[in-house]
This record gives sequence, C-alpha cells and structure tokens, in this order.
Amino acid sequence: NTNPSGKLADTIAYNINDYPSTKYFGEKDFNCYVEDIYVGYRYFETFAKDKVRFPFGYGLSYTKFEINVLDILQKDNYIDFKINVKNIGDYNGKEVVQIYFEAPQGKLGKPLRQLSAFTKTKLLCPNEATILKLSIDINKCASYDDVGYISKSAYVLESGQYNFYIGNNVRDSYKIYSYNILKDIVVEQLQQALAPVHSFERFKPTDNLEIEFEKVPTKEFDLQERMNKDIPAEYKIKDNQKYKLIDVYNKKISMENFVAQLDNEQLACIVRGEGMSSPKVTGGTAAAFGGVTDELLEYGIPVVCASDGPSGIRMDSGMLATSMPNGTCLASTFNYELIKELYFLEGIEMNSFDIDTLLCPGMNIHRNPLNGRNFEYFSEDPLLTGIMGQAVTEGLHSAGVSGSLKHFACNNQELNRHHVDSIVSERALREIYLKGFEIAVKAGNSRTIMTAYNPINGIWTASNYDLNTTISRNEWGFKGIIMTDWWAEMNDEGMHGLKNNSKAMIRSQNDIYMVTPNSKENTNKDNTIESLKNNTLQRSELQRCAKNICEYIILTKTFRKSNFLLEEKNVSKEPWFKVENEKIVYPSIDKIFINKKELELSKYKNIYYIQKEKTKAIIDFTTNDKVEVIKKNYSDITILKVKNEFDETIYRILELDSDLKKYENIIIDTKSFEVDYCHSFINNVIELKFDKYCYKTSNIKVENNSLLNCIKDEIITFAIDVIETTSYNIEIDVICNVSELSQVPYSIIIDNDNALTLTSGTTRGNTNTMKANIIIEKGLKFFSLRFARTGLEVKKIRIIK
Repeated sequence: NTNPSGKLADTIAYNINDYPSTKYFGEKDFNCYVEDIYVGYRYFETFAKDKVRFPFGYGLSYTKFEINVLDILQKDNYIDFKINVKNIGDYNGKEVVQIYFEAPQGKLGKPLRQLSAFTKTKLLCPNEATILKLSIDINKCASYDDVGYISKSAYVLESGQYNFYIGNNVRDSYKIYSYNILKDIVVEQLQQALAPVHSFERFKPTDNLEIEFEKVPTKEFDLQERMNKDIPAEYKIKDNQKYKLIDVYNKKISMENFVAQLDNEQLACIVRGEGMSSPKVTGGTAAAFGGVTDELLEYGIPVVCASDGPSGIRMDSGMLATSMPNGTCLASTFNYELIKELYFLEGIEMNSFDIDTLLCPGMNIHRNPLNGRNFEYFSEDPLLTGIMGQAVTEGLHSAGVSGSLKHFACNNQELNRHHVDSIVSERALREIYLKGFEIAVKAGNSRTIMTAYNPINGIWTASNYDLNTTISRNEWGFKGIIMTDWWAEMNDEGMHGLKNNSKAMIRSQNDIYMVTPNSKENTNKDNTIESLKNNTLQRSELQRCAKNICEYIILTKTFRKSNFLLEEKNVSKEPWFKVENEKIVYPSIDKIFINKKELELSKYKNIYYIQKEKTKAIIDFTTNDKVEVIKKNYSDITILKVKNEFDETIYRILELDSDLKKYENIIIDTKSFEVDYCHSFINNVIELKFDKYCYKTSNIKVENNSLLNCIKDEIITFAIDVIETTSYNIEIDVICNVSELSQVPYSIIIDNDNALTLTSGTTRGNTNTMKANIIIEKGLKFFSLRFARTGLEVKKIRIIK
C-alpha cells in the first residue's frame, strides 16, 4: 500500500570491529580520534570495501528507478546537474538521488567518496519520470589543512581532478563529470582553533590507499591572550530611566544601553537558567530563563521556556505531546522538505504549550555504532546531518519558535560523559564533527545552541572559548544564545571541570548555565559575583552574554505575547472566552454525555469524576455559548467544537487511544461543589491527611496515613477551603527510590490548572523536604498531586500561609 523510500544514514558493516573507531573508543578518561576524517563510508570506501554489508545511502523498494543525467552546466564555481529519474517498476515510489565527489589525494590525503548533494523525487507512478536539478559549489569540496601543506588553518582545493558520481547509494554510483583545478587554491583562510594540546597519530592514505600514520599538529597559540584581546568594552549607563526591553524593540533605546542598566547581581541572575520543572513556565519543562527574578521582570524581560527534546516535547507534569521520530529515522528520509514541514507542525504544538525553544536537533556524528545516543543523532555523514538540522531549524522558525542544536560538540560516547576528553585533530573537527552545526547555523540561521558535557582537547565545551566564540560566532556568524547542557561542568585551561565555575562559561561566551533551582539565591553557588570582585571576570563579558540573551528573547513569541505584539490574522469568529469586569470567563457547559447517554448534572454539583467503566467512549458537551473552540485542559484531553444535524454546538473530547483512563478526573467547573472531606486553614498551616482525600485513582496506595506510595499517571485530590487569596508555601517530605541519574517529577494541580511541577532525584533512603511557593485564590479548591513516574514516597504535605 505504501512503498518505503528511506535510505541508510550509516554504513552497516559485518562486525563491530570493522569500524575503525572501535579500537579507539570506550576509554573512561580520553579517546584519541585516530581514524580522523575517515568516519563511516569515508573509511570503508577508501580502505575496506569488503567489510560493508549495506552501504551508506542504500535502501530497499518494491519498485526500480532509472537515473540519467540530461545536462551539466559549469559556471564560475558552480556545477549544475539536470537529472531525469524514471520509475521503471510496477509500484508507486520515491527515489533519492545522491551525488558524491572524489578529490585528488594530493598532499593532505582524502576519502575516495564524499557526499556533495542529494535530493528526493516526488511519488512516481510506474513509467512516470521527473526532472530534478542539483547544484554543487566546488568550494564546498575543499579540505581543511591543519598541517600547512598548502596554507595552515585554511580550507584548500588541491590541484588535480575532482570526479563526481551519481547513484542511489555510495556504492552503486557511476562517474558523470570531472572538474580540473590547475593550481592549489586557498578557499578560506582561518586561524588555528580547538587544536589538540597533546600529540597523537592519525590515519592517512598512502599512494596505494593503505593506512599510514601521520603526526597530528598541536596547539600553537596562547588561548588566554586570545580571550583577553576579545574582551569587549563595558556598556556605560547613559540614561537611568529603567527602560524596558520593549523600548529596545521600539528603537527608543539601544540594546547596549538597555543592558547597561542592569547591575552586577541582575547580570549574574540572567545567565542562570532555572529548572528542571520551573513553576515560572509550562509545567514540567526543562528550563526557564530570561526574567527569572522580580528585578529582571521589572525591566520587561519575560521568562521564556525551554523543553526537551529530540523525541518531541517532554513535560514531566504528566501532560502528553506528540512523539517525534528519532534523529536517525528522520535522516533516513533524505527529505529536507518533509522534515521542515514536520517540524513546522511541531512548532505549532510548542506554541500551544507556550514553549519557546525545543532542545533539538541532536547533531553529533555517528562515530561508532556503540555511542549511546546515536538514536538522537542523524548520521555518520556531516552533510546529511547539517541539512537535516537545517530542515528542523527552519521548520521550527516558520512556526515562530526555535530549536537548540546539540550537543556542541563531539558527544560521541556516553560512558563517563561528563569527563571523557575527546582528543581530535583540527581537521577532523572542521570537516566532520563541526560541519553539521556549521550548516545549520549558516543555512538554517539557528538561534540557539547547547554545548556538550565533555571536554574537547582538554577544555570542557561549556567553557570552550574557541568553540563558543572563535568558531561559532566569529567564523560562522552565529548571532544567538549558547546554553550549557543540564548541570554541566566548566574549566579554565589546564584545570578540572567544576559545576560552579560560571566565570569560565561566561568568558567563553556560553551565555546561560542550565540549570539552578533559584537564580536569585544562587543555589548552585556559582562564582560569578566572586569573579567580578577579584577581577578574573569583567563586567563587560557578563554584559555580552546578557545582550545575547535579550536579543534572543526579543525574537520569541513569549516576548511578543507579553507585550501584546501578536497579530491576529483572518479572525472573524468570536473568541472562545469573554471578558467581564476585567476577568476572563470561560464558556459554561450545560450538558454532558458519555456514549450519547446524558449525565444528570444536578447529581454531580458541577464537578464530574468520570470513572473508568468502559474502554471506549465518546464524551460530548453541549453549550448555549457561541464560541469557536474550547481550550485544552491539563489532563491532555483535546476538546473540539462540532455541530450535529440539529445545528447544536457540541464539545467533544477525543483521546488518541480512546481509553477512559485519562478521563478519570475531568473537572468542568469548581465554583460550587459538595465533598466529604474539606480542610480549612487553621492557624495559617494545614497538613493534608492521606486518608482524608476526596478523590484518588485506584493505584494510589496509602499506608497508615503516614506514607503515600506514588505510581505513574496516578492522582490524589484534597479539598481545601482557602480563606484568603495570597502566597502559600508548599512543603512536601519525600523519599525517592530511584537510581542516581533518574528523576521523578510530580505536579501540584489547583482546580484545573497545573500550578507547579517539582522534580526529585534519589534521596538514598533519606527524607528530603521539597519547598515551593504558589499563589492560591480564595474559595473552595481542589489540591491535587499527579505523578509522572513511579518511585516516590510522600510522607507529609503542608500548606503554609
């Protein structure tokens, strides 16, 4: 019925030891990338064709295709190919056309094949043909000279013949064109950056295409001198009128003058991201950053939201979102337009949850099949990786949100991932491990990047100046923000990595540390303020990061929304809510049906607990209000407006699995209701009793009112009588029985709203008190706990005025 058209994004060899990196992979302290640029098919096609079971780019189909080149036009540095693809089989299908180049071996040594362009046909019927066009910039066929054979630290085209091959995989391709370069050309002169400190030997082909070893060039510059030369001038305050960020947007003040208003403490706070599961943004997401303190909010800097990740939106509040195909599956489409469209739709979903950036795409190269996170990443090939990253980035941008390229860079092993040093030549970094990021930055205009956990050549990526400034910003022109991975370590050159060395992070122009529970209180005890005082960090370096952050925030939908800048286009319907006395009033629901059987509303007193009695059901609401849509509620049930044959407005709840499990605690209206147990605030403190609940799901277990055993996706609800609208402290005593790397998120739900999501790591059998602060409005309320994972024991819950 549907003919698969995917292609392998990696070479499949016969044995794990056939991969050249296996011998140099898996050490705890450091790994030397001895195979250098000979990764994946670059190695196999050059040195070991007989080791390949399935070649890169290979794929099965129920039909066959004929690929012919109709015309080739060379103009300046570009070669344009006009290609005819015909379906000569018996079934509908799509084909991927791939062009590879072979550069002369020259002095540097090159792989025999390198992917230079690809495209995918539309769906072709039997005997149907289509004409495709591919254009190749010959300058993109350059190699990086880190030795100085032609010009040190430069992309060069060595003289000789450049051959081009076309086919539907790297092995089944034939020669179609030759391009001759008469003398060596320096395409782009750069400077040495990220070079190894310690020498090692790497692969290089002999004239007979056998492996010999070449000494890798080492670092020849003073990094501290480079950093000191790049310290910017301090922004001096000119007009202390407490301008807001919207004034920068409206061009009343420059960004430099805006940032100059922030004092040292405010600057230190803005480079701290909060989370995980910060209550300041969408419940259960990865981080909040920007206006994370009251002082920053006063300057009109909103709090923006970041969420995992490569598998789609992750919310540890228990809310559900679309599960996205993993990175390798996406790359196997070889379909730029499809992935761009997919991530436009993902961006629409992000907007519905008020999420500004998604922590994806994963861009690291499949150096070895044993890398623990290969599924998050695209391919062994940097061009395919870069174009897929570009597609994801542009798709998200078209929906008004952004993605964070990660993990920058060389996160090619999970074992000891916080400390294992990737020792890599500058050439391999430029041609292989950074190339995908470069494409996504230059062609996709990426706005956010996440650094990795590991060091590269001795310097942790979260504080690596050459990575975060020299290459990404100064060479590629990156204009966005760079954030750390969660709880990353940072170091000064020659020192060990530390989680509180924010000074090193800021100096490298990695803008935000992710994450801390409370920025204002500096709960991570970072050394930002201390470093300003002892002059090891300049205020101007901190201002530079703040400027990057604020320039990013201005581009977010959260900023536009907070300043009422969103444009409503083609809106002719009435809004789905009304505003009365400056309050939003949602439409009331006057009838509810399950499988067309009407419930007796008077019996339920405006609150409905729909128990799981049937496995399949359709739940309908009718209302007299003329509204277009009704919003999504916290339990992830989509409520849609429909009309029946009598032209009555109906609200229908639809759940993908048609299972009533998620409907067990639907709350329609909580203005008035009767419950068995009602708690009042006495002496400004209340302790909730686990055997005095008004509702719980069946899997919640209470032991002697002293311990609440929590199960994934379950909920317990208490009725509380709030006598004053004010701020309340929530204290929850928990024991968390999970592994060191695991986390258990749980949400506090007030009536129908996710008020707060907390996350607990292992307590090693001890009792920890989790504290939070929320505003609760006056009146009779439902106070619910919902658990996104199993493994938590709750001993006590206190609500304190």
